Amino acid sequence: IQAENEYTDTLPSLNAGFEVVQDLLVRVGAAKVIALPLLQNLAPSITAISVPTGVGATTGGTLTIGNPYLSPFAATNYDASVEWYFAKGGLLSIAFFRKEISNVPQTVIVDAPLSSVLDAADINALLETQTAAGAQQYIATDQSFNMRTFRDAPGGTIDGFEIGYQQDFNFLPGWLQYFGVQANYTHLESTLHYIVDPGVRVAIAADDIA
Repeated sequence: IQAENEYTDTLPSLNAGFEVVQDLLVRVGAAKVIALPLLQNLAPSITAISVPTGVGATTGGTLTIGNPYLSPFAATNYDASVEWYFAKGGLLSIAFFRKEISNVPQTVIVDAPLSSVLDAADINALLETQTAAGAQQYIATDQSFNMRTFRDAPGGTIDGFEIGYQQDFNFLPGWLQYFGVQANYTHLESTLHYIVDPGVRVAIAADDIA
């Protein structure tokens, strides 16, 4: 299988910090980021093919096929935080964030004949690799295969906040001054859209607390 795909994009980012008063900082940021899908998901090749060998079979064929037309995983991130450095080695902070996600790679299963993904020459080449008469008949009559492939799911949003606390115990006597504490709490609320079947998309909401 041969395929060609290309894309261009701009990835702007902005980060700024302000010291509102002494030891109190406000930071804001925004950035667009992308990540490539896994190479094996992009490869225009068929793997893990299984062809029924029973003569007269019309179902049961399976295969996995890559999708070279997957888009890069993309997200636009927004962040804002307030940081209070209340003592030497001490920090209390709260941060808010939002992530707008798109082009999430998702595995889907479709039923389709080989002719929907291979041309006649490729089908004939596959036929030559089959020795069972039933398998040859299954391919020659263009029966349906259960195809595992990959699509771009629409994505969604992730909103949340994080509270952090850090302090060194340098105010304590003796060996206790070499200890400290770090703690954080993160809350997430997400709404992500998935492809339930190749023609239907639904929204699934989820709340996660860590």
